[in-house]
Amino acid sequence: MSISNIDQAYAICIQAGVPVMLWGPPGIGKTMRTHAICRSLGLTLIEQVCSTWDPTDVGLPIRTNNHFERVAPKWAHDCLEAQSNGGALLYLDEFSCTPPAVQAPALKIVGERKCGDFLL
Repeated sequence: MSISNIDQAYAICIQAGVPVMLWGPPGIGKTMRTHAICRSLGLTLIEQVCSTWDPTDVGLPIRTNNHFERVAPKWAHDCLEAQSNGGALLYLDEFSCTPPAVQAPALKIVGERKCGDFLL
């Protein structure tokens, strides 16, 4: 079985660290394709379903020494651990359905690779 041009482009973007948005109707294999490509590249896939997130899922604000910082959620620590063990891909599923209160911090994750004050 040969790899399609779409899969090749997707794999190249993943290896180059370029964010990719897969868009299409439910059930066409977007998540399955991502799992398969990650396996072929030897990457750990950290999958998060954004449509179920609330603002604390992108970092919980805590007060320390007269200032606030955000404590990264477990999935962010999982990304860092997997990255140090051979590589990781954070897959934000159902991103287009992300609640409005979570959209800006979720875009920061994609654009800046930061979750609160935690660098991914």
